[in-house]
Amino acid sequence: MSKRIRFLKIHFGLSVLIGGILTLWFFFIGYSIPLAKALGAIQILLLVIVIDIIIGPILCFIIYRENKKSLKFDLSLIIFLQISAFTFGSYNLIQGRPAWIVYNQGNFDVVQRVELVTDELSKATNEFKTIPILGPKFTAVKTRSFNEINHEEKAKSISFIQQPEKYIKLNVEKENILKNSKPLDELNKYNDKKDIEKIKQQYPSAEAWLPLRSTTYNMVVLI
Repeated sequence: MSKRIRFLKIHFGLSVLIGGILTLWFFFIGYSIPLAKALGAIQILLLVIVIDIIIGPILCFIIYRENKKSLKFDLSLIIFLQISAFTFGSYNLIQGRPAWIVYNQGNFDVVQRVELVTDELSKATNEFKTIPILGPKFTAVKTRSFNEINHEEKAKSISFIQQPEKYIKLNVEKENILKNSKPLDELNKYNDKKDIEKIKQQYPSAEAWLPLRSTTYNMVVLI
């Protein structure tokens, strides 16, 4: 086996291993498939994987010539760029992961880690002082009047859903959640009826829904 092929196998194997670890984290810890789609994060993951597993090893294979004087420099440069791209992409995925799903004025909002404002985190109750590690958790902010929202949020220019010190347990807002929830049949207006029937079969205890607002695609929370 030539050194070129051996190098390709080692490089490709390490790239697959690292890319595989990131993918496992992405789908089983950081994101779930619905939320990954809602946040547009799958495209970022695919870009990172393509650069890490495909482009990097191919470029190294193309330029690898045993007697080439600048071989070490060329390989080092490509691997450096590969690591930089992987680090940048991974950082954005980690920062952009969903931290909380917050009930807020008749809707649920996906709050990403990067959106959280932690200046007054010490005022938060203990359960909201730390960002969930194993995927997002449900919480709520207190239902307020329109005037209260305008006065308090405009004063800080920060939404309540970004401030963990404003979070309360979800069951505190149970009455408002049930009052604002919509019948499942209403989803037929916006989706294929067959898809809705499949969802009903998958979640037979679901009786209603509320909107789930996100950065890329809006979805629903079944109740």
